[in-house]
Amino acid sequence: EAVKALLEAKKAQWQRRIIRTIVASILLGLAYGVPRIWMTRANQQHANSAMALANEAQYSAAVVEYYKCYDIPLLVSRPKLPANVMTAIETADRQRQEDLRSALDQADKMLSESRFQEAESSAKEALSLTCTYGEKRNVNATLAAISGAQAKARHDEWMAKAQEEILLANKIELLRKALSHKHVGSTYQLLQAAIAEQNRRPKIGDTITNSIDMKLVYVPQGEFIMGGSEGKDEGPPHKVTISKGFYMGMYEVTQGQYKAVMGSNPSGHKKLLTGGRLPVERVAQHAAACRQ
Repeated sequence: EAVKALLEAKKAQWQRRIIRTIVASILLGLAYGVPRIWMTRANQQHANSAMALANEAQYSAAVVEYYKCYDIPLLVSRPKLPANVMTAIETADRQRQEDLRSALDQADKMLSESRFQEAESSAKEALSLTCTYGEKRNVNATLAAISGAQAKARHDEWMAKAQEEILLANKIELLRKALSHKHVGSTYQLLQAAIAEQNRRPKIGDTITNSIDMKLVYVPQGEFIMGGSEGKDEGPPHKVTISKGFYMGMYEVTQGQYKAVMGSNPSGHKKLLTGGRLPVERVAQHAAACRQ
């Protein structure tokens, strides 16, 4: 009984193996056959369309349609068309490839001359001539290079304008716009430095107090009319240009402040109890020049 049960189990095991092998074979056949049948039918449709276009002398369109046929080893390949049709398609394909190379060369030339719009137009024309994945990849790489070069040129232009504006008018608006083109890593740092520099620069009306207790107000660069029409000492009116901003004392220089800088007090009215707070007088122009 034991031997009989063992033989039955062995037989069942072999039957299961045979069934699994048959099922696997059927699945493999379906996995190979179904796509092959589908692609063969699709190939034939594309080939028929290519032949119809070739018969109408639309050879460029026939090339594009024929390239839609699959060419996969062990599955399907492009169907062969009549010799005259194949000759016409191959001739048109060679012309297509020459036009594609010419358009790409033109795009590269325009890019080297920084003529970005013309380069992009040529690259898009080349893209319309592509049929294979490799051709599309090469043209897309050219388009990406054009886009990157154009963005960098635009960035550099904004940066140059921004730097000029900062130097001339202390503005940072253009730098903020340049920041939107993040193709150069130093843009953000430059913007932050410009903002910090602007915050450090004094503005009209700012006041400071120096080490000898003089209160100074900031006078920015600019122009104004000095002099008046009345009085011989006030005319004639003339334009004065201040090329660089400076701090000017808000009040008269006291005797104590003058002495702290010049080392002497030329005033004729000195009162000890005032602590040197009286204005300094009897100062000649040449004597008032600050020592370096």
